[in-house]
Amino acid sequence: VDNVNLPWSCAIYSVVNWMVAFADVEGIQIMCLKCLPYLLEDESQRTTAQRAGLTDSVLRAMVLFPDSIELHTVAFHTLVLLARPLGGNEGMLFHTAMVNTRGIFNNGSNNSKNGIVIML
Repeated sequence: VDNVNLPWSCAIYSVVNWMVAFADVEGIQIMCLKCLPYLLEDESQRTTAQRAGLTDSVLRAMVLFPDSIELHTVAFHTLVLLARPLGGNEGMLFHTAMVNTRGIFNNGSNNSKNGIVIML
């Protein structure tokens, strides 16, 4: 590796790229999902992940592998972290934080709904 000082956002983009490129490989999906909780503890990484469409990739993996308990376990952990409020909203009640949060789905519009709200 020539450059070990890459910004952290490269890790999120790499994981999303791997999840999209190998959407039909359960082992790669699990490997990617297992590394995400460590990255998503950081608010800037959550923001990057939301913009990169990570929620779509996680939900797609859950649909493609409905019988994989391991995949669903790590996917739910990832979704919980993705749903955490950003900025000063940390710790707010569900109604105000989750319903008004925008951008968890990457659909190109400013009025997208939060993935957790859609699932509920």
